[in-house]
Amino acid sequence: MTYLIKLFVTDMDGTLLNDHHVISDANRQAILSLNDQGIEFMVATGRGYHSAQPLLDMQDLRCPMINLNGAVFTDINGEASQQKYFSGQLLSELLDYFNYYSINYSIMTQNQYYLYNPETFIDQIKAISQGDPKAMASAAQFFF
Repeated sequence: MTYLIKLFVTDMDGTLLNDHHVISDANRQAILSLNDQGIEFMVATGRGYHSAQPLLDMQDLRCPMINLNGAVFTDINGEASQQKYFSGQLLSELLDYFNYYSINYSIMTQNQYYLYNPETFIDQIKAISQGDPKAMASAAQFFF
């Protein structure tokens, strides 16, 4: 059976990026090889365009992207051609909920990253990443 591959999509963190958080020369060559075969390459990432593109620039790569976990589609020129956002009403309701339950939150947009309480947020992320059972249980209760 023959398969015709037209598009190759990859995540960045933990996939395309190496342990040093950059695109390796080997991955760059693989991307160029895909392009030479007529296969379009695309990145899908939770990062915003302005966080993702500099990593591609380091290897002189340009490609369309799906940014912010699917909220924004960015074309090869960096133009956001499709965007999905929360309505003002929904955002207001979410913020009221977070504040009522003292949930620390962050909000990402294409150009900005907002933290309600940066110091506490960073402490929580550190605790989760270090495997703190209490912090992990708290995060699991909210996310799952």
